[in-house]
Amino acid sequence: MYLKHTLGLLTLSLMLTAPAATVFEEDFEKPAKNHVADDPYTGKQCYLFPGIGKYAYRKFPLNLKPSTRYRLTLAIKKDVCPMSVARKMDFNICGLLNEKYITYIQGGASVFGEGKWNTFSKEFTTPAQIGPSGLMFYNRTSVDMFIDAIKVEEISNAPAAIAAKSATAAPAAIAAKSATAAPPAIAAKSATAAPAAAAETSVPVNRPVPPLTKEMLDKEDWLTNRRGIEALDPDFILPPFSPIALKGNTASVWGRDYRINQNGLLENVSILGKDFLASAMEYSAVVNGRKVSFKPEGQAIIRRHKGIVEYLSRASSADLDVEIRTAIEYDGMIKVDFTLNPRGSIEVNDFRYKINIPEKYAKFIHYTGAREGGWSLNVPRISNTRLLPAGSGKIWGAPFKILVWLGTYDRGFLWFCGSEQNWAPHNRKQRKDAISVIRDNGVASLTINPISTNYLLGRPTTYTFGLMATPVRPRPAGWRALDMNYEYFAKTAKNKYKAETPVIYSSGSYDFTPPLNRNPEAVSFYPRLYNIKAYRNRIKNAHDKGRLFGLYIDPILMNLGIYKNMADYKQKVWDPTNDNAETGSAANLNTPYLWQPPEVIKYFAEWRKEPISTAPYSRSHGERQFQVGLGSRYADFFCYLMEVHAKNGCDGIANLDEWGPVPDQNLRHDMGYVARDGKIYPEYDWLGRRNLIKRICAVFLKERGKMPLMRIHLAATLVAPIASFGDSVVTGENVNSAYFNGASLLDKYTVNRKEILKSLTNGGRDFLYYAAPPERWAIEYGGQAFGWAVCVMSNATKSPKFDPEYAASSAATRDYLAMCLAHDNTLWPVFCKPSEAYKVIRIKQIFGIGDDDVVFYPYWGDEHPAKTSGKEIYTVTYTKGAKSMVIVCNLSLENQDVVLTMDKKILGNAPQVIDAETNTPVTYSGNSFNVSVKRRDFRIFFINK
Repeated sequence: MYLKHTLGLLTLSLMLTAPAATVFEEDFEKPAKNHVADDPYTGKQCYLFPGIGKYAYRKFPLNLKPSTRYRLTLAIKKDVCPMSVARKMDFNICGLLNEKYITYIQGGASVFGEGKWNTFSKEFTTPAQIGPSGLMFYNRTSVDMFIDAIKVEEISNAPAAIAAKSATAAPAAIAAKSATAAPPAIAAKSATAAPAAAAETSVPVNRPVPPLTKEMLDKEDWLTNRRGIEALDPDFILPPFSPIALKGNTASVWGRDYRINQNGLLENVSILGKDFLASAMEYSAVVNGRKVSFKPEGQAIIRRHKGIVEYLSRASSADLDVEIRTAIEYDGMIKVDFTLNPRGSIEVNDFRYKINIPEKYAKFIHYTGAREGGWSLNVPRISNTRLLPAGSGKIWGAPFKILVWLGTYDRGFLWFCGSEQNWAPHNRKQRKDAISVIRDNGVASLTINPISTNYLLGRPTTYTFGLMATPVRPRPAGWRALDMNYEYFAKTAKNKYKAETPVIYSSGSYDFTPPLNRNPEAVSFYPRLYNIKAYRNRIKNAHDKGRLFGLYIDPILMNLGIYKNMADYKQKVWDPTNDNAETGSAANLNTPYLWQPPEVIKYFAEWRKEPISTAPYSRSHGERQFQVGLGSRYADFFCYLMEVHAKNGCDGIANLDEWGPVPDQNLRHDMGYVARDGKIYPEYDWLGRRNLIKRICAVFLKERGKMPLMRIHLAATLVAPIASFGDSVVTGENVNSAYFNGASLLDKYTVNRKEILKSLTNGGRDFLYYAAPPERWAIEYGGQAFGWAVCVMSNATKSPKFDPEYAASSAATRDYLAMCLAHDNTLWPVFCKPSEAYKVIRIKQIFGIGDDDVVFYPYWGDEHPAKTSGKEIYTVTYTKGAKSMVIVCNLSLENQDVVLTMDKKILGNAPQVIDAETNTPVTYSGNSFNVSVKRRDFRIFFINK
């Protein structure tokens, strides 16, 4: 039934509960050809539709009546393959009348090749005249598809007008596709079945909407009872952190000591017991053509709490005074408000400050960029990690970045900033490299130059920036065993490979009904629960197996509403406060929106990030989302929803998505600033995000009695100031080849520019080698320099320009695994051939990788229990009492035969060596043995004393 609007939820409820009579049903439980027991959706068997590398179809005849409404439900699963292949596997219900082929309904082409079940519930109306009909499945690939739980039900007789309309409702593009989906003889006669004009103007959205009532909403008190707000109290401390220890001018937090000098900036930083800075931070200014000599005037501690200590320092000169407020928080984040206070009107010719780091610690640079023209932050020209370029003088520079980090494999120091207010020149294109790294006499100085041209000042002007030493926290106990997967994959990994999946990733809609099919009433990016019993059962099932149940959430996206008709989808922005179906006025009955969240109707103007930005997720269901400002009262609403999940057993968040700061200039929630040209410019939402994640953690801590699982999706953005409260990160997406697909996406500092582009023209077989060398992977994915446990996803089958056969192969998956194994990562094996990953997870679990007594020896460390010869061979070792696990990773582009030599003191003299993948003994002589390793591959050995 087509839902015309949502003025009456009672009417909707009656429509959804209309009686249905089954006219066709198949569960494939009977013994028959292609009925297989391959992880069926329900019961014991499902139907295997093998891919034979060319066009093939399967038909299930249906006895359908004219002018009648039906509902089709089914489940399909596609083996792992790229989307370009997956879209060639679909289904439809069609009929043949007067030699014309008519499609009543179709779907399945948008299902990813992920090896997991996807369910469908679709309704359709037959025309007034009807011929022989059937349910058709098509497979034009060499990849297998599985089908289960087919049911066709008669709902009701449909009015003739509606029935006639439904026969022409398919868009032209779909109609053309349907024409190729049928057997050639039929297809040739049916190309004109769907009129193009009607298709372009009318595609009704037919779906139920969330069952919210006024009574339910009236009980919600999120505006007055602000969940997790205690986390913003200056004396509140989230585990595993401790209160700040203050001794003189030194403030100590986990792993780091900050010593403040008389200027109010850092005199020194100790990280993990070692002094990190080459000399104290310094600043300088040129005023009215003369370099300023500042005289310190005094310093005081103006705030002292368990969670924050703030210093106030002043300095003076003839023309310009300086006031510096330096606030240190318990996780090690430092916020600096640096105020220039002119004595009258002055001209500042130059203002800069710098952080001086010894060259031995300034080995790598990471930078997170400001968003440019809608580009993702993952694009290398915006955000990247690499070895710091060689040479002296200015070795790196940019007009602006929101974060820059310099460091080595296990520690570093970062600067971050949320605003370009009062930077001069204000236009980035006119600005020289206002942020630069200058190397001189063994010191790399990160230099920030907010004023590099003549700039008149007549009143106090503040520049706010942040600092942070890394690593920011200890990694959680047992983290090496916390590999992650979907429930579907976890079942396969356990049944076929005996690999446990400790973390369950709950993706997509937030509310499910058994057995794990999407609740059609739920909407994306609106994490409400409607079926509490089903949700609790899912979590109990995970807990009974010793697993953690974590949500996927993206707090920056909020559901904006559902269209009535897809013809209206091109409209990007509307104002729900006066254009919505809920107002009840006759003037609004023609609104294009089937449903909108009631909170959006009330708070859209206040909540939205500006400039307004929308997203098309769940487009096929008529949905659209908008980006919210995380410093708005939306945070109160979101924390309320998270409380509901926590109360019902959820362990936390398996993927906190979109966690790179975004620009926002919505003055309604105090974001943005007015520049001297009178225009509003954005600020980046560092503080809003930081406060929100504190509050989410506090909500789960209160409800569950322990800190939540908190995995933050960072990709190419190592934004520690807003990720320090997470216990781990999810990454890997930044090496999706889409972010490298063209020279315009790469900056002049991108390593292997030509080779990356060439690799994509050759099918991507060498892409990881060039796009993510160990020098990048060790910092972005290693985790040790920031204190994170890192869970890495593959992106092989999701990467455009990858050869589809290679992307889905064992070789591509083992390439990804080799990089993960060399860098001590946990795994999220999606968009690849997961069986290879399950075997590795099983091997690590046999060894006991998550036990407290495991010691890791990285390839970049000073001690190497196992050494290998060869070019670009990286060897790492884990020890656990009398047992060891040695992993040899060939990250070169050539197959190699190398010699592995074992250290007798650590691995024992004449130990037992087992090939962990084949479970066969390895013979050796003199504590050495030969190892053959394929290109971009690995070998794993168990060594027992």
